[in-house]
Amino acid sequence: GEQPFANLIREQFVNQVATKPLDERHPNEGRKALLFSDGRQKAARLARDLPREVERDSLREALIAALKELSEIGKDAVPDETLYAAFVLVCARHHLHFFDGHDQRALLEDCQRLQKDYDLDLMFALEDGWKATPPTRFRQALLRQISDPYYSLVAACAVVVQPRRSKLKLLERRVTAVPAETLSEITEAWIREMLYQDAFDPSLSLTSRYQEFPFFEPVRAEDGLNTFFAKIAKRAQLDTATMDQLRRELFDVFTRTAVNTDDSGRLLTGDSLTIKTAIDDIWWQCLFCGSVQSRPFLGSCAECGQKELEPRPPDHPYMRARKDFFREPLRAVLKGQRPVHITAEEHTAQLSQRDAGVVYATTEEFELRFQDVPLGKDKPAVDVLSCTTTMEVGIDIGSLSAVGLRTVPPLREH
Repeated sequence: GEQPFANLIREQFVNQVATKPLDERHPNEGRKALLFSDGRQKAARLARDLPREVERDSLREALIAALKELSEIGKDAVPDETLYAAFVLVCARHHLHFFDGHDQRALLEDCQRLQKDYDLDLMFALEDGWKATPPTRFRQALLRQISDPYYSLVAACAVVVQPRRSKLKLLERRVTAVPAETLSEITEAWIREMLYQDAFDPSLSLTSRYQEFPFFEPVRAEDGLNTFFAKIAKRAQLDTATMDQLRRELFDVFTRTAVNTDDSGRLLTGDSLTIKTAIDDIWWQCLFCGSVQSRPFLGSCAECGQKELEPRPPDHPYMRARKDFFREPLRAVLKGQRPVHITAEEHTAQLSQRDAGVVYATTEEFELRFQDVPLGKDKPAVDVLSCTTTMEVGIDIGSLSAVGLRTVPPLREH
């Protein structure tokens, strides 16, 4: 895939010396790169995949910055319009242009609205009831960042997803046979299990969910997670009637069906959860299965049930070796470093045709954006041009300090 090459380009890009002041016209302070691929299809694929690969890392950083913004104004990080509003603030403040197509235009419009109406005052916007609708790509990215078992904020031990306090109180009033502390631990474990199944956000269509997680399977309230509930009944020593009631109430309080006609089963709602930054918290590791968790579940490992757990503070050798590759950039952002995102476009002969009534051909437009020429608020600067090795002579691409070669050309004349 493009991930290793994307990481190299991102490091090359970030380590360039800034040549322009940071503003909307120069979101990456004039840093540019020109990439060559052997063939038009490879160049087009790289232009599409490079920003998306970089986006997974930079969006993770933007989300952690959004959590910090909400914490500073005393608001819970509820993963709905509230978290998206904080995300828009981070994007507007740092001139980040995530996504592409319609989703990018929607994000840029929300950034402009927050700037124009509220002067980037998040507290004022939330108290005024401003609720921008998160675009589909944001919903997909958020789902990945709280449910992916390998590359998410949760997997990096940077955040924990918890039940919202009001929803937990409602559950306690309904299920009186289970002690409050035990009920809280069971709820957190159940939410974690639902996220493992990618069962979050009823507003996300089944097609969009499959794009992120092709092996998604719906979770039903009647018979979903049977193995999990059997394990809970045994470890918490709950009888069948209490367990059946707990299952019904968990799905009723915290989940809904999809808002459209998709058969997605029951899905956790954003307004029933909160996300808490836990990058500097003490985590716990099971010595038997190796699982790392935010806290023991009913006095033992949440995965295997063994009681051999050891604390893992942030400076523990295991955490530094296995988690700091993802956590160190997040710490840098929490300390004030700016998240970086890259906008890339294809530059090949197939895009050089100009239709009647069109001012610029597609390649000409990308060249102007590569030179930071303003063409409108919905057309941000291009940071990377992905070209073939037969790039036309005479094209003005402005100043340039970085060049990359994606593949080795087959012949010398290429």
